[in-house]
Amino acid sequence: MYLFDTHAHPHLCVKTPLDTLVNRAKSAGLIGMMSVAIDPASAREAIEHSHQYPGFIWPTAGIHPTSVSDDEQLSELEAILQTNDIYAIGECGLDFYRDNHPSAGLQTDYFRAQLDLAQRYDLPVIIHSRNADAELVPILLEYPNVRKVIHCFSSPWSVVEALLDTATWFSFTGIVTYTNYDPYVIQNLPLPRIMIETDCPYLTPLGHRGASNEPAFVSDICSKLAAIKSLPPQTIASATTQTAIDFFKLPIEIPTP
Repeated sequence: MYLFDTHAHPHLCVKTPLDTLVNRAKSAGLIGMMSVAIDPASAREAIEHSHQYPGFIWPTAGIHPTSVSDDEQLSELEAILQTNDIYAIGECGLDFYRDNHPSAGLQTDYFRAQLDLAQRYDLPVIIHSRNADAELVPILLEYPNVRKVIHCFSSPWSVVEALLDTATWFSFTGIVTYTNYDPYVIQNLPLPRIMIETDCPYLTPLGHRGASNEPAFVSDICSKLAAIKSLPPQTIASATTQTAIDFFKLPIEIPTP
């Protein structure tokens, strides 16, 4: 059974060395993971990770909504896109969870700018959304053909329904293993529109609570989705891995048994 973690933050997994993360991920059946940036500095770290583990770690470049500022971040981001092999823009999006976050106007400007970059460079977008469904959906509808995945998806079915006719995918984390999780969205979402992720070091699956999350634990999410959709774990693993490869346009072939 082969797996792919579509959203990891190795640069934030400070408790575990990168080589340990990678070795444990490979032992758990992973054939790759996205090293997801939150600002230009972490994008450069993601690129370095991809050089250390070519063909296994794949870098993104983006500016998280809580990282935006009035400086030259967007110019720096585009320079990174022009001079490196980058496989997605993100994570970017909107986060209105706390009052001390950057203003809604600044976040929206940065989000639109990164969607424009995705369109210009033909790259997919990894989207962060927290307390922002009402503002997010109309923006995404302006970019129906840009490939995008809403990571750590926990919004209601109405958000899925609004975006099903656009090039939008939905990615799920260890939250699906928590006892109060409502499985309705997963039950009704077509399997080809689903991806899985850890968002490590955050959102550790229930079976590993107390430990720092890591890419190897994506297998727990796969198993939970299999249970929710009444499908074999192998079916979920194969579908989500192929979806990730196609979505990010990765030069990976799933090994034949």
